[in-house]
Amino acid sequence: MVISALERPDPSHVDPRHAVVGELVHQCGWGDESALADLFDRTYFLVVAVVRAAGRSSGREGESAAAVLNAYRWIWHRSPHYVEAERGAFGWLVDHVLDSLDPAVSGPVAPAPIDLGATG
Repeated sequence: MVISALERPDPSHVDPRHAVVGELVHQCGWGDESALADLFDRTYFLVVAVVRAAGRSSGREGESAAAVLNAYRWIWHRSPHYVEAERGAFGWLVDHVLDSLDPAVSGPVAPAPIDLGATG
């Protein structure tokens, strides 16, 4: 079966993980820190893969961790503006991870104010 790039997928065939991640991004936009922790748990490996693919990881663990935390900080601050895009929640997430890695878009990297290990 060949699918044209212009065809939209049948909504009944959309991976339910997109809906969960989309809802978590919305909750982050409302300031729900537990949603950010859940989003982190569900998407960490995706974010690390995007950071590595973008060449922002020299293999040094500290540098990679800083880039990943910066990506989640960027997602947290951009989440109030989240609108379900044609590419879905994962597409939005990847776009914003890439934006967080581009100093021309995100500005200088500062220490992350979000403690994902805190309970509260």
